[in-house]
Amino acid sequence: MTTSILSPQSAWQQAQNTVANLLPPEHMAKRVRDLGDSFDHDHLWHPYTSATAPVPAFAVEHAHGRTLVLKDGTALLDGISSWWCCVHGYNIPEITSALVTQAHKLSHVMFAGLTHQPAIDLSQRLLEQWQPQMSHIFYADSGSVAVEVALKMALQYQHARGHSSKQNFLTVRSGYHGDTWNAMSVSEPAGMHLLFGKTLPQRIFAPNPVTPFPNSIVTWPESVPEATAAGNNLDADSASLAALEKQLASQNIAAVILEPIVQGANRMFFYHPAYLQKLRELCTQYDCLLICDEIATGFGRTGRTFACDYSGITPDIVLIGKGLTAGYLTLSATLCTERVAAAISHEPPHVFMHGPTFMANPLACATACAALDYFSTYDWQANTQRMEEMFKRLLAPAAQLKVVKQIRVLGTIAAVELTKPLSAAVASAYALQLGVWLRPMGNLLYAMPPLTTTAQEQEQIIHAMLCLLLSHEQACAGAANDGV
Repeated sequence: MTTSILSPQSAWQQAQNTVANLLPPEHMAKRVRDLGDSFDHDHLWHPYTSATAPVPAFAVEHAHGRTLVLKDGTALLDGISSWWCCVHGYNIPEITSALVTQAHKLSHVMFAGLTHQPAIDLSQRLLEQWQPQMSHIFYADSGSVAVEVALKMALQYQHARGHSSKQNFLTVRSGYHGDTWNAMSVSEPAGMHLLFGKTLPQRIFAPNPVTPFPNSIVTWPESVPEATAAGNNLDADSASLAALEKQLASQNIAAVILEPIVQGANRMFFYHPAYLQKLRELCTQYDCLLICDEIATGFGRTGRTFACDYSGITPDIVLIGKGLTAGYLTLSATLCTERVAAAISHEPPHVFMHGPTFMANPLACATACAALDYFSTYDWQANTQRMEEMFKRLLAPAAQLKVVKQIRVLGTIAAVELTKPLSAAVASAYALQLGVWLRPMGNLLYAMPPLTTTAQEQEQIIHAMLCLLLSHEQACAGAANDGV
């Protein structure tokens, strides 16, 4: 396992030297504009942007390894794995070959009344990873739809068992489960979906977990005993767990849904595995299903194959996606236990009424099999261990900045919570100068690189993060001085 010999002090000094020579975003406006596409700018509506005043979108010509190549040849090292799904990087010959081979055989066929070998092979592989707990798989074409499927499963399960009062869902604050209707309803109500709050189904929310995952908080100088010696003490989460138990005792809850260990897009917080263990106990005690959303955390992101592995718990329903096909094609899966599948199937209407058009697409399933095979070609566990260590060590000096509220690291995920938001447009302008693609989310600057990222490439990503933080500190200080 190759690691960095760069010291935190040296990394910090290098970033300070670089920032002194960076052009401000306004001086990069023309180049940023030239790297886009005029038709795209005028007609394509990109995610989470305005249609009339969009954030700049760089035109990518091709990609290889961990690198995106823009239309003018500019190379950007991808620090976020294209929203976390390209776990192995780009243009992997073995995966590409599997996709092409399958395309020559069978590109698509409806999954009602018909089946195919790629779906069978993939299902066997996935169930092996979750044996003996999971027994059935329902495929969909996105993570959000997998969430919708899971919620429907939970309601039908409770109906089949004669628990007609169990018709609502319980979750924790600060979660994110997608942008479709019911997925929004179990996501943070005061977050990005606030506009739709009054029309969404009304779910029940408990306080989010606050006890950190052991050793996940990065400090400078390096020594915060309470961040490293929490043990299994969940005193800080007593209110959250009490609220969960109170609602479960009401016998109105069909299922609890949450992201295991890592609260992702809304918070990037890593909570203690003991919290998940306690929640599993409560769900069992009150005969309520537990749904674990592993869409972002699955396939090595946290240092384990699945985040649930840290707590040793078995959910009743688990959701996977994103890294399932290594970013090649869209595919998700909802896995459930025999108990859930049997209850739904043994009582009227005896069927599960859901069926995506592209369910279990052969191209996606064959690609997913190849993506799973690719894990055996390199020591991904050693890579994630090295990435976690490097992120913790080299990002640590940034903890002294006024704009930094907290730095958190787990596996391949590094998140810097800011006191003031950092715009994606500003980050894009600096990305061109730093050669790294990073896209902050409001008050979170984060990295989640491919698991194949080398130590040298990771140093470059960390360097870019430090530069962005230093520039943000200067900009905020300047704005404060202007207001005096």
